[in-house]
Amino acid sequence: MTKDTKMKEVTPDKPYSECPEEPKEYYPHFRLKLEDIPEAKGWSIGEKYILLIGVEQVAIREDKKGGEVTFDVKKVKAIGRNPCKKEK
Repeated sequence: MTKDTKMKEVTPDKPYSECPEEPKEYYPHFRLKLEDIPEAKGWSIGEKYILLIGVEQVAIREDKKGGEVTFDVKKVKAIGRNPCKKEK
């Protein structure tokens, strides 16, 4: 296990859109049952939180744009609120 505790920023996808006035970016996302992370019941939408997740890699795909990797989430732990300022 690496001792580097600095988290890497995730690059959002920028899908093709025929409406240039609607440039959207989206980040990878996943869903968890509240029974698996009950702390989330007291959290606020729009706030940032830190989770520790245990994953199993199930696929990898490489292409000219870089590719992607797929994981199954096996474990989760709430670490706390992100101390960084809210992003705009």
